[in-house]
Amino acid sequence: MEKSHSNLFMLGQNGRRIILTIHIFLNSLLIGGFVTLLFLNIINRGLADAEQFYAANLMLFRIHDLLISNVAFGVILTGLLFSLFTKWGFFDSYWVAIKWLLLIALFFLIMFFLTPAVNGLVAIADIARYKAADPSTLQQLRQTITTYSMVIIAILAALILISVFKPWGKRKKLFQLKRRAVIIIGIVVGLLTILSALMQYW
Repeated sequence: MEKSHSNLFMLGQNGRRIILTIHIFLNSLLIGGFVTLLFLNIINRGLADAEQFYAANLMLFRIHDLLISNVAFGVILTGLLFSLFTKWGFFDSYWVAIKWLLLIALFFLIMFFLTPAVNGLVAIADIARYKAADPSTLQQLRQTITTYSMVIIAILAALILISVFKPWGKRKKLFQLKRRAVIIIGIVVGLLTILSALMQYW
């Protein structure tokens, strides 16, 4: 076994299977959340009553805020645990490196594109209870939610396939991090992820 992966804090076979099972389960749960988001976004288009329209979009917001956001952080954290405490590391294998690129893309798509669109849609739905909403803005927000939800579902499906089949092998290393450095970096990333999750409720 390579120096960067000593037996310090390494998970056994059962531990690896448990983390991988939780990781895949959270990915699947997240896919279900986004499919629900897509259906709600489609159904909401046919609602003429302002109160019903607001209630439906509020439900969409709650699913995003309570389910999708929190489960997404769980996906990232379990991926982090898998990289920290198994032989796979972060960038030792091509399939793990690609997974991390997809997880980073997932984080940015949710935080900086999907979340503002969901927040904007429920805000407009609230305003629409008292006065007419701008239809072009509504259409733009709905299209944004639909487009990014579909892209994210594709990314999540790819993450599950890569986790199960591990299609690419070892990467040629240009340099090697010590195990202690890897753990410290992982802990810092984990704490930042948890902090980002908690900031939703401040």
